[in-house]
Amino acid sequence: MRELLLLRHGKSDWSVAVDDFDRPLKPRGQLGAARIGGWLKRNRLLPDVVVSSPAVRARETAKLCVDALGPKSERLDIHFDARLYHAESDDFEPILRALPNPAQRILLVGHNFGMEDFLLNQCSAPPARRPDGKLLTTATLARLGYPRGTALGTPGSAQLLALIRARDLPDADDYKVLK
Repeated sequence: MRELLLLRHGKSDWSVAVDDFDRPLKPRGQLGAARIGGWLKRNRLLPDVVVSSPAVRARETAKLCVDALGPKSERLDIHFDARLYHAESDDFEPILRALPNPAQRILLVGHNFGMEDFLLNQCSAPPARRPDGKLLTTATLARLGYPRGTALGTPGSAQLLALIRARDLPDADDYKVLK
């Protein structure tokens, strides 16, 4: 089974007077990104390929997440694809087609609402929403599994294996953001 990990960027800092593309993460967003990386590490879910939106908050999320994976992540390069910034659901398939075929687990770091729409498009059964109606809150990871022989991005073909929200993870030393 091939896996696609969809990670929405961490909580961004709206108090900084910059344009949308250059908006950084808040400290809570940094912690959330590191927590997701710690969860991936503990569950031995090291991605083969990491692709991120080039927007500052997505870049920071990708780096903090990969850094939290530990020493094995040193071989991982983060690739930046401008198509992930403001991507709509239909924009994800060409991005996935361009990835190396032998990659078994791919991590995409991006933005809503396109990422959430893409997630809904991929799932064979609709994922459960939070009581507030939200699905991909900031620093939330969706883990999708695709059957053998099914191309990533095939609508309705993925099974949602996990939906992990950083804010729901317990505090742990391996999540700490070091400065």
